[in-house]
Parts: sequence; C-alpha cells; structure tokens
Amino acid sequence: MVLIVGIHPKMFNGRALSSYLHLGVRSSALRRLWAGFIFGLLASTSAYSQTLSGTLTGINTLNDTTTLVGNITNNGVLIINKTTTTFTLTNLISGTGSLRAIVAASPTGGLIMTAANGYGGVTQVDSSSSGSRANFILSNPVGAALYKGTNGQIIIGNSVYLQTKGANQLGSNVNVRWNVTNNANYGYFVLLGQNQAVGNLDPGTDAARAVIENTEGETGVANSILTVHQTSDVLFTGFIRNTSTGSGTLGIIKNGSGKLTLTGANISYTGTSVVNEGEMVLSNATAYVSATTVQNSGVVRLIGSVGAGASVVATNGGTVEGSGTIPSLSIRSNGLVKIASASTNSAGAWNTGGTINFNIGSKIDVTGLSLSQQPYILIRGSSVSGTPILQGVTGFTVANSSNTITLTPTLDSDGDGLTDYQE
Repeated sequence: MVLIVGIHPKMFNGRALSSYLHLGVRSSALRRLWAGFIFGLLASTSAYSQTLSGTLTGINTLNDTTTLVGNITNNGVLIINKTTTTFTLTNLISGTGSLRAIVAASPTGGLIMTAANGYGGVTQVDSSSSGSRANFILSNPVGAALYKGTNGQIIIGNSVYLQTKGANQLGSNVNVRWNVTNNANYGYFVLLGQNQAVGNLDPGTDAARAVIENTEGETGVANSILTVHQTSDVLFTGFIRNTSTGSGTLGIIKNGSGKLTLTGANISYTGTSVVNEGEMVLSNATAYVSATTVQNSGVVRLIGSVGAGASVVATNGGTVEGSGTIPSLSIRSNGLVKIASASTNSAGAWNTGGTINFNIGSKIDVTGLSLSQQPYILIRGSSVSGTPILQGVTGFTVANSSNTITLTPTLDSDGDGLTDYQE
C-alpha cells in the first residue's frame, strides 16, 4: 500500500491546515486528514473495502466497509459509522480519546469488539436508524473488551442492544448510562448468560426506557449476575428482568455506598439479590420476587408492596427498614430491623403482612424514635417467631406476643414495683 500525504492550504476552523491521505492509487479512495489542534479526521467515502495499516491519532471516522489492520491510538474522538454492514473491530484502541459508534440497524449484525481496549474516553453507541435494533457486541474471549482497567463510561442510545458474549466484558467500575431520547424506543443491556461487574447505573433523562436483562429472545442461555458498584443515588424506573422471551435468569449484587431505588411493575427478575453496601430501596416494586440477602453494611428499605414471592434475609450486619409489605422477612444473627416509627396502636405500626422470623442474635433498633413511658407496637406480621435484641433505647423491654413485637417501659421511678406508666 502506498501512503502519500499532501498539504492543501484550506483552513480548518480558521487556524489549521488540511492534509490528504491517498490509500493505494485510486482517487476514489481519498481520505482527508485535518491537522492542527485536533489531528487526523479520517473519512471514508468509498463503498468497497480498504485497509489502513498503522496507528491513527486524533479524531477519525470509519465508514461503510473500511477495515483496519494494526492498533489504534486515539486521543480525540474515533467515529465508527457503519450504517449498512456488520463490522468486527479486532484492533486494540488505546489513548485518552472517546469512541462514537453509529451501528447498522440489524437484528443479527452490528459492531463487534474483540480486543482488550483500554482507551480512556466515553463510548457512545447509537443505531443508524432510530427505532430499529442495532447490536453492539463485546466478545473478547480472554478478558474485558472495553476499558480493560477499571474506569470508563458507556452510553446506550436509542434501540441499541449492548450484548456481552463473555464474562466481565466491561471493566469492573465502568458506568453504564442510557441516552434514549425518543419515547417510543428503549436501550438494552443484555448479559446473555454472562456475569458482569459495572460501576454506576444511570438510566438517563427517560429512566423508564432503560432495560437490563439476561436475554432478548435467545434460548439455551445460562443464568447471569450483574454486580453494580453504585456510588451515586439513582432512581431506576425501567426494566430489570430475566428476559423478554427466552431462557435464563438475572440476579443482582449491590455494592458501593450509593442508593439504588427500584420502582414500578417492571422490576421482575427472579435471580437472587445480595446487598453488601449502601442502600437498595424497593419502592412499590410490585413484580419484585427476588430472594434478597442484605449483609455487611448494606440496607434494604421497603416502601409499599413487592411481589408475592419476594423474601428478605438480613444477616451479618445487614439492615432492613421501612414500612412496606414483604411476604417473608428473616432476621438472622447480627441482622437488624430498623424501626422508623412506633405506635401505641396497631394501625400505626409496621405491618409487614408476611412471616417474620427473628433468629437468635437478631436485633431490632429504635434509635431516633421519640418515646415516652408507655407501651408501643413496633412491627406485626401474619406470623412472627423469635424475639430480637433491643438496641437504641434504655428503660424498655421488647417482647413477641400475638405475632407482634412490642416495646414495654420498665422505668420505676419511685421503686414501688410498678412501672411509671402503670401508676
């Protein structure tokens, strides 16, 4: 291949020269390379295959059936505009730049990345035809295909299906954001039976259009687990589900100090959930049926109702709090139920509506409540077993009576054997 670079006096933004790349001997293979503060806009206008060997630096555009051989150093914005064909990018991209991909709308094709790419900028993916499915496939068989380190951000646009065909195709702390601007479309994160760890989830301005799922019609697919290191607070009102059709379940592990609020009838995945850190809020997640374990410093907060098959187990420092209904609540050794309010009558108590089991060593916390010397009802269920250890207050005892955990004052100021509230 012959590479000839020529200078032309045309100005770029009034202060940089343009250069021309001739690939081979055909004039129709002309590429333009803009030089200056931003170096290297490579634009293909041909409809046949070309090969560019070597290293690219700067802002580059690859169109149609262009093929690259060799690694890419990108310190600007690399634009891949593949509107009609499937494109497999085996080249390793490094540098500080970003990737902007416009992917061919196709139910089976799309953009496939297979190298251990380590560039530092944002990856934004959109469909070439808004409303038509475009696949962005990460398929590195030996490690992450995007952000092989830990940090980065990927933005899922209208009708884009981000698919992972290997475990942990994203670096362990990559933020996943949706940018679905057409309210008739959705953006999809499809795990395809592969376990993935990510950073923050950000559903964007139209949170109801974000979809996380194991499969989108595929069969014979294993179960998957998405580990989320959420350090920011976010409200997720979109879909978190096993599949639209197909096989395999989805589970969630919540790490990070942030609050992840799941709300609405589209939170329906059936795999297990584990909350290790921060807070996961279930707010009227009426289809939520996951078997949930909260532990370490994690918190599960219940607001409103969850699905009939849901259960929560608090253990080893995990906390459950709120006022919502839950079919099954189990507090194990060093697990904690935190009471937000207490009532002198059952109407104002936390009525879980389900079974509650307090194991030996479990705790109930009333820290912050304003209590006077009178009995209180803390929590009720359809069936309550065990008696927790009371913490957060003195001068009271806790008891289990008639499926109700009650708080009874013990203060006897005058020492006559009767508590103050009895006198």
